[in-house]
Amino acid sequence: MKERTEADPTPTERQLMERCRRYEQQVQEQANQLADFKVLLEAQREEIQRLKDTIAILKGQKGRPKIKPSQLEKGKPGSAPEEGGTGSEQTRAGSAKRVKTAHLTIDQTEILRPEQVPPGSIFKGYQDYVVQELEVQVHTTCYRCERWQTPDGGYVVGRLPVALQGSHFGPRLRSYILYQYYHQHVTQPLIVEQVRELGIDISGGQVNRILTEGKDAFHVEKEAILRTGLAVAPYVSVDDTAARHQGQNGVCTYIGNEFFTWFASTESKSRRNFLDLLRTGHTDYVLNEAAREYLVRQKLPKAQRQLLAEEGAFADQAHWEAQLFSAMMRASLTSYAMRCVGFMLSARSIPSCRSALNSGARWRQCVGRSGTSIKRSKPTNRRLVRSRRRSWRPTLMKFSRPSPAFRV
Repeated sequence: MKERTEADPTPTERQLMERCRRYEQQVQEQANQLADFKVLLEAQREEIQRLKDTIAILKGQKGRPKIKPSQLEKGKPGSAPEEGGTGSEQTRAGSAKRVKTAHLTIDQTEILRPEQVPPGSIFKGYQDYVVQELEVQVHTTCYRCERWQTPDGGYVVGRLPVALQGSHFGPRLRSYILYQYYHQHVTQPLIVEQVRELGIDISGGQVNRILTEGKDAFHVEKEAILRTGLAVAPYVSVDDTAARHQGQNGVCTYIGNEFFTWFASTESKSRRNFLDLLRTGHTDYVLNEAAREYLVRQKLPKAQRQLLAEEGAFADQAHWEAQLFSAMMRASLTSYAMRCVGFMLSARSIPSCRSALNSGARWRQCVGRSGTSIKRSKPTNRRLVRSRRRSWRPTLMKFSRPSPAFRV
């Protein structure tokens, strides 16, 4: 009788193996059927949605909007390749990672030896492990300024660094407080608590002064940003919105594009305010050819344009307004005098005024006498009726001859 080895399966094992093989085939067939059903369900879902959209359009409604896929994931490692892409374009996630420690500056190097090195081992170099750490510590400096007495009795004292700006807190600490407040939106009480926990002796008022005082350099930089942006940008977008400042209603104006952003808080959103913002800090006023052409297009009288032509440049707004006021006063006095002269010429036909004019009386007396002596007597023209209670105005210069509706 032939002996059975351990490698030969028994009849029971053969049956079990055959049954497992059949089960594996059935599972594979069911998986293929499930994949086909999934494709079929997706096609049916799209067909049902298309029919719903058609029905909605027939009812006068809007169908489901077609939202395009996001373009932000294109070109990123691990993103799905576009249709028609080759196999080389399909890269796994993380295959294009950069070396994260190559650009770091190593401040300290420590050599770590194994605890036990077996005899006969061969040294094969080092295995680097880079660790980044943050050191936060208080650094207090005492500047001892030398004092020298000169032969004439005066003193010469050493100067403090310019970066201190007369403050007892260093530039790095001030920069950190500004960064925490304006960039990280940390409130002043939390900033005071934080720096005190680090060991800085500072009060809430000193933090407030650091945040609000001595910021002229930032304002100069802000104006330079807008001036440069307006000079080189092909276009700018503008917007303004209501804002509250110190309990008062105001306006926050935005000017910028994709390269720069500039904000300003003002009290108005008028056209004049916007033009003032576009001046980027300049305070002078200039009457150039473009401005004079604009005055002509606006039909400004020639006499007033001649008054403004005396000077073309003005140092600031006060000088410009003073020039406007002076021109306005000259124009008003000239017009008023011409009206009064016209009234006197027309009043010569009134007998009661003729003697006053011939005697050399002033025109004010003539106007006052004529204004009080004219009375109404059966007026026929309602436009010529004047009330005695109204003050005299030089509009009576329109009367070129005595009207039969009036008597003196």
